[in-house]
Amino acid sequence: MMAVDLIRNKKNVFGFTFTEVLVASGLLVIVSGALYGLYLFNLEAVESSRCGMYLQAQARIALNCMGAELRNATRTSSQAPSPRLSIPAAPNNTSIRFYRPKDLNGATLLNSTTGLIEWGTDDPIDYQYLPASKQVVRIQQGITRVVAREVTDLRFSDIAIDPTLSIYEIRIVLTLSKTTVRQKVITLTRVAIVKLRN
Repeated sequence: MMAVDLIRNKKNVFGFTFTEVLVASGLLVIVSGALYGLYLFNLEAVESSRCGMYLQAQARIALNCMGAELRNATRTSSQAPSPRLSIPAAPNNTSIRFYRPKDLNGATLLNSTTGLIEWGTDDPIDYQYLPASKQVVRIQQGITRVVAREVTDLRFSDIAIDPTLSIYEIRIVLTLSKTTVRQKVITLTRVAIVKLRN
């Protein structure tokens, strides 16, 4: 009786055949590969998003900085008052030089005899694009400060370069680019039109 029970128990013992193990292993490899692919895709999306946010922050800082100062600059025409802002002709329009109002006589920013704004012509401000270092810098009194990094192009335009602009407008086109760890290039271009002081 015991021998019969042992034979019955032996028949009821379940195990995996070699084919079942191979099929299960194959499925495990496929699922693992899919999960790893999803992980890499999400990692790339996170890296791209991070690079995009960094570039947006750089562009925002640069355009806000340049725009705030340029709003105090005067027009670029040859009419009175004389020009206080200069941009090299295209295609070299990657820099700008301008002057801010300055109280020269210690009274007010307006000249009491002419009624015109006084300008500090001894203290120019320059914004320049440096392709070798991929930076936009601000230069004043020999002091250079980095305004933006990862810059691949910067163009300033006034009415002399782009006749669609008014005499009191400057267009700034800023392009930034960064490569992710996985060698994906993220590029961002921002355009700002700044209204100058009349």
